[in-house]
Amino acid sequence: MAEFIKLSPDTLRQLRTVDELLVSYNVEMTEVTGGTFWKAYSPEEIAGTKPFEGPVGSLANHTAMAALMQFYPPIDLKSEKLRKLAKDIGPAWVRVSGTWSTKTYYDFDGKMGGKSPEGYTAANFVRDQDLFNRWLHENYPGCLAVGPCSTVGIIGEDGDNALGGGIADVMPSVSTDELMDGATEPMEVYSYHYYNGVSERLQSIMPMAHWSPEKAHTEEYLAVAPGMARSNAPLRDRYVPGGQMWVTESGDAGGGGDTWASTYLDVLRTLNELGGFSAVTDGIIFHNTLASSDYGYLKPEVFDPRPNFFAVVLWNRLMGTTVYDAAEPIREGAHVYAHSRHDGKPGKAYLVINNSMTETTTVELPGKAEIYQLTAETPRASVMQCNGKALTLGEGYALPAMDPVAAEGTLTLPALSCTFIVTEG
Repeated sequence: MAEFIKLSPDTLRQLRTVDELLVSYNVEMTEVTGGTFWKAYSPEEIAGTKPFEGPVGSLANHTAMAALMQFYPPIDLKSEKLRKLAKDIGPAWVRVSGTWSTKTYYDFDGKMGGKSPEGYTAANFVRDQDLFNRWLHENYPGCLAVGPCSTVGIIGEDGDNALGGGIADVMPSVSTDELMDGATEPMEVYSYHYYNGVSERLQSIMPMAHWSPEKAHTEEYLAVAPGMARSNAPLRDRYVPGGQMWVTESGDAGGGGDTWASTYLDVLRTLNELGGFSAVTDGIIFHNTLASSDYGYLKPEVFDPRPNFFAVVLWNRLMGTTVYDAAEPIREGAHVYAHSRHDGKPGKAYLVINNSMTETTTVELPGKAEIYQLTAETPRASVMQCNGKALTLGEGYALPAMDPVAAEGTLTLPALSCTFIVTEG
């Protein structure tokens, strides 16, 4: 059913102020060191014209399988193109991370010979975390202590707990409470990992945590990101009261991203995550990744921007740090988020996501407004459009104009569109 939305910016209730560095990103450990990482999907798999056929087996086997892995050289941090595009996203926090970093260990006194200690418990972790955080505060008082990096998913309506795709859902693990109970040294930031599920590469390990592309626009799918924020907020309040909440890894799917992660289809999830998270709490979202695998903002090695890159550039340009209750219930065709204008001028900046595959949404504007409407020729297109113009780099890696169009009265939002609406004060 088609939806109707009436924007009334003068009556909005303020919720909070969020960090201007909300849009941040990870650099994979293998981007720094070079090495094996997830093999890129084929163009046919990305377009959805050829199904992905992955192997079965354990997680350890998957990360060692030649069919799923390929070698990547270290990222070229001197690349003019990479530096230019990273600056276009910024300012941002940058986190060097990844499961592959667990392959690095330190054995300073030579006793362990590269083997982990047996019988290491959650209580041992709490002890060691306290020791580290105490040393950090004593020696680097300006450095933030971030933890414990919860990786537990959320409970789905059907009773499974795989939604969110945390590593704790893949293998036996311990709870956030066990990693924090008894800790005496305070931390400044609470963190967790969020993925909407696992990719086709890991589907055989966690079939209940993999989403089909046909569901990537649905209410159930889009509810996972804000649901993870709401489920972690009480833990933050308990263990890091008054602190920010950081999503230290975020993306559509663990295991390098789904086949559609690099296409327009994932823009709906990415922008909905930013809007939904901001409506719940203040903090940072570290998108996984900058330029590694299929979920990267940029294509590995060549650094071509993907649709999500342009989407977050627009978010940073338009959405200010003051968050308002949009006064619209979240529903299919009407995911509405309201912020102050990034330029500081009177008025509001709205994001309206029409996630219906078939129906338009009508918006009654409060007066004159500037419109930035994101669409694509097909859901799994590799090129996104802004107000009908393809978003590709220009000469010297210049960003496309992404100019607004003026509107007044009513505005029609096509199916599967993401529209920024900037109103005048």
